[in-house]
Amino acid sequence: MKNPVVLSMFGTMLEVYDFLIYSMLASFLTKVFFIHSDSYVSYLETFILFSVGYLSRPLGGMLIGSFGDRFGRKNALAFSLQLMAVCTFLIACLPSYQTIGIMSPILLMLLRMLQGAAHGGELPGALVYVIETSKTKKRGLYSSFVFFGGGIGGCLSTLVIYTMTKYFTDSEIINFAWRIPFFIGGSLSIVAIYFRLKASESPMFSNLKAKDKKPLKSLLRNDISKLMLGIGITIFPVLLIILGHYLPAYLKEFTTYTSQEIYFSMLCGTIVFTCSIPLVGYIISFISSYVILLIVTLIISFFSYLLLVNTHIHSILHFVILYKFLSAIFIACYPCMIVSLFPTNTRYSGTALSYNIAFTIAAVLLFLTTALTRKFGSLSWTPSLILIGTIFNLVILILYNRKKKINYLNLP
Repeated sequence: MKNPVVLSMFGTMLEVYDFLIYSMLASFLTKVFFIHSDSYVSYLETFILFSVGYLSRPLGGMLIGSFGDRFGRKNALAFSLQLMAVCTFLIACLPSYQTIGIMSPILLMLLRMLQGAAHGGELPGALVYVIETSKTKKRGLYSSFVFFGGGIGGCLSTLVIYTMTKYFTDSEIINFAWRIPFFIGGSLSIVAIYFRLKASESPMFSNLKAKDKKPLKSLLRNDISKLMLGIGITIFPVLLIILGHYLPAYLKEFTTYTSQEIYFSMLCGTIVFTCSIPLVGYIISFISSYVILLIVTLIISFFSYLLLVNTHIHSILHFVILYKFLSAIFIACYPCMIVSLFPTNTRYSGTALSYNIAFTIAAVLLFLTTALTRKFGSLSWTPSLILIGTIFNLVILILYNRKKKINYLNLP
């Protein structure tokens, strides 16, 4: 298996699975790693650890991205997957709070930080690797397959946890079954690591005559405006991604739907999300991503306003499917727009920092929104955040279009 698209898709699939199972199990992990009489305090602490996985991503993106610009995309991607696999195995083996006390959440936090760092180098690197190894007209389609792999990882994680909630009671999941998804992810990652090590290097990187010994310094000195634009264009798409990851915990905490109803809806929505990404990736070979994103941003702003007016979700299945479909359009459109901003010698670092700084900002915003939702007892905070995000995204899209009027499928 040496096809760059398949290798990147398969590796991203497993790394996304490993990263997502934690957030999918957040409502159960509160009972394993935190002991409090107030369930919301436990929930917030678990969500803090959920955010830690995102807060550590810029560091991972910076280090692994710099490594990838100096020593090659292949080596950096193999390392990120190895780190993720080790952390996932160790989380599966962690003792509970009742067994070792405060050391349990501390160790979980450290492993979650390392997971975040690994994920911070994986997805941006996979996008850079695929786009650099693809023909110009195919870059939109092939880069979408990286997220297609991530969508499969999301489907797999949702399917595993849905099956677990179907055959195990909540108390059985808290006692032992929560470990099963982590063991599955760690085991499958070993296979992905083997194929990653067999991959060939990106021809653009191999043909680079002078490798930059300090790519991060060069990026900050020469391309800081491009980095700011990359962060801006990424914030709203990743806000949609994080909220999608957080939906199970959010719906379980703030609605009356059962675990099975929530995870079944998430499974259906993730399948729609995954299948939509390659379709949109194909379409953007003919229609500008800029035009598509403008239209979809306006549609999301309209639905956000409706949710703001009436926060009651009448059909969880229809809500999740629509949310996932609109998110898929964003996810398929923006990768080439970011990667094409940076030259080859700093492309991995620039893409990784843009992606992960945006993720950190979005994670902090979502955490604050969650705290406000609970404190004031109103579900309007989350749709308000999305509505503000759509306005911000419209401004950034206009700025991007003015700065980069060339075909975003072309690389500098």
